[in-house]
Amino acid sequence: MWHKLASNPIVIDSLYGSEDFPSLENVKIRQITWKDIPNMVQLTFEPINFPNKIPNRWIGRKYNCLTIDLDIYDIYNFQINFKDERIESELRIELIGSKIFLGLKSEQNVIHIEGGRMFIQKVSGYIKE
Repeated sequence: MWHKLASNPIVIDSLYGSEDFPSLENVKIRQITWKDIPNMVQLTFEPINFPNKIPNRWIGRKYNCLTIDLDIYDIYNFQINFKDERIESELRIELIGSKIFLGLKSEQNVIHIEGGRMFIQKVSGYIKE
């Protein structure tokens, strides 16, 4: 229930329901952006499971995949090390003390982000061939 750590978990709940939220196993990291002002990191990833409460416009457009944009604010620690440009691994998002921890570690890549709060910026559907 990682999305409950966000200030706006209803975004995910409305698509997946309260029981079938997006898995963080084998996610594909699409983009990581650090912004100095405000002190934040935006992470865009593609979960492996598609929602069960699909919006009508997604049905009409025949979307079969989605991406989620997470904003993590008040960054305390940000480390990133890529040796492979294709990133597929398990993503961890958890509360440790009063900080939100986001981490990914595979054989080739490491992401470690600690921040004060998380916001689900956007969920976008698209067609994956």
